[in-house]
Amino acid sequence: MAERSRPDADSVPAEKLPSAVDGVRADQSRAGAGAGAGVRAGADGAPTDLPLDEADSAPAVTEEEPSGIPAGTFTPALLTAAGVVAVLAAAALVGQPWPVVVAGAGLAALGLLLTVIDVRTHRLPDKLVGPGAVWLLVMLTLAAVVEGDLWALGRVVLAGVVSALGYLVLGLVRTGGLGLGDVKLGGVLGLWLGWFGWSAVLAGPMAAFLLGGVLACVLLLARRAGRNSEFAFGPWMILGAALATAGALTGNLLV
Repeated sequence: MAERSRPDADSVPAEKLPSAVDGVRADQSRAGAGAGAGVRAGADGAPTDLPLDEADSAPAVTEEEPSGIPAGTFTPALLTAAGVVAVLAAAALVGQPWPVVVAGAGLAALGLLLTVIDVRTHRLPDKLVGPGAVWLLVMLTLAAVVEGDLWALGRVVLAGVVSALGYLVLGLVRTGGLGLGDVKLGGVLGLWLGWFGWSAVLAGPMAAFLLGGVLACVLLLARRAGRNSEFAFGPWMILGAALATAGALTGNLLV
């Protein structure tokens, strides 16, 4: 079959030229519309073969979360709650050297933020844990200078190292049980509890494992979790440290 050709200006009589031109324009218009239905321009202006319906349903690109901190974490409600917790912690620490009061208030606020993040993501971001360690070292060093007790500073540093190593060993023994974030948080909490003595350093992790273990058993018995289920352990570490601090302040430590 002979291929049908479009009319052009040379083969069309003059009186039919306007209608022929209109026909060519209509063909071009229809071709452009058909191409637009199945082709999208790329970012560099080149066409892609992504259909419109697929392109319109493609997920929008979102901003990357910085260092594990979920976008929208620092809501006004959470920041307000962190402020309240800091004030309560400062009130509970009245009678301690003022740098200890300030350090404890900051650690309490940080603990609440880390608890929320760990529950949501099972991560403890370095961008929060790292500054927390620096904060405690600076403030507890100042407290040791104010009190004239450099031995206390040595105990603080040693407690932080021992606590971190202890959590690291536990994490290596039970693969998947503890993450590096837990190990780092253990070191931070060890720094804090070291100010109150070795009994507090020991009581904090004991309380954390006891409380976390009780919850795990309850979830297993209720069939809400399996033996291989992951739990956010950071909140229990923070709660254990808070209980150990309360015990040290009231003289009611059980170890």
